[in-house]
Amino acid sequence: MTINVGSFELLNTHIRPATRCTIQLDLGKIGGHSTSVEIINGRNPGPVLCLTAALHGDELNGIEIIRQLMQGIDPEIFCGVIVAVPVVNQDGYHHKTRYVDGVGDLNRSFPGDQNGTCCQQMAYTLFTEVISHCDAVIDVHTGSSGRENLPQLRVDLSIKQNEVLSSGFSRLSIIQSNPPRGSLREASSLSGIPALVMEIGGSQGVEPEKVLLGVEALQALLGSIEMTAVPPFDPEFQRVYYGGGWIRSEREGIFIAKACLGDVVQAGDILAEIIDPLLSTTYRVEAPLHCTILGRSHNQYVGQGTGLFRVGIERVPI
Repeated sequence: MTINVGSFELLNTHIRPATRCTIQLDLGKIGGHSTSVEIINGRNPGPVLCLTAALHGDELNGIEIIRQLMQGIDPEIFCGVIVAVPVVNQDGYHHKTRYVDGVGDLNRSFPGDQNGTCCQQMAYTLFTEVISHCDAVIDVHTGSSGRENLPQLRVDLSIKQNEVLSSGFSRLSIIQSNPPRGSLREASSLSGIPALVMEIGGSQGVEPEKVLLGVEALQALLGSIEMTAVPPFDPEFQRVYYGGGWIRSEREGIFIAKACLGDVVQAGDILAEIIDPLLSTTYRVEAPLHCTILGRSHNQYVGQGTGLFRVGIERVPI
């Protein structure tokens, strides 16, 4: 990572050492979308780390994780710069929806186009005006509507810088994951900027215990890359999952989960029941192999093919 020394300039603003500020960023010509960019420039030199959340507007845990983390940083004893965009998708946030203008997926629109759709303009502005000036990106997400995720990192471990960055979180499991096409993670990686996604909990609500875990994980990262004098948490076994996928429903009905996030299950274990209330029948969902539950659907009506459980196959690093 590069080392920032002295004043830091972003969005035509000079931020002196040992100060913090908030700048409004107009994200596009269409629709008047804007957001706040919070910057802390530490007294001492160090890397420039970008934190983003709520690219999907109904994913609230990341907003609160970034708020609490930023409040706990003292610029006088901080090393480097944090550039935080806690609510990227203000439109989705205010309308309690995942999308921009109800239809556009911002996290499938990068690196964007200054003359494109609303989402493409927003992605282009965020990437060129903010992301490209940073040394690494942590993008915080939750499970999509109706699903929840075990706290985890999604990382392309084939990129050495990503592997090193992810090891600083110590408490969070790592999933080997190639970035989705058009995601912020993909665009950053293609530009040579290390990037990973923190997935934590579910959407459309704030989960205090998961928020605390997310704050502690980022604090550990700051210690590991020497942005804070506080050492990272004591190293713990960090599970790494190189395989896995979705267990999908083979029929429709009311889904009732029996397995919990983080459960390690064996082939044949009962993970859930799907109940057909019209026929008064119950279908049992079994684990197809030895795996760990990394994500699951909420108890709800499901159709054939619905993703019920996201599972991981673990490999212990040698």
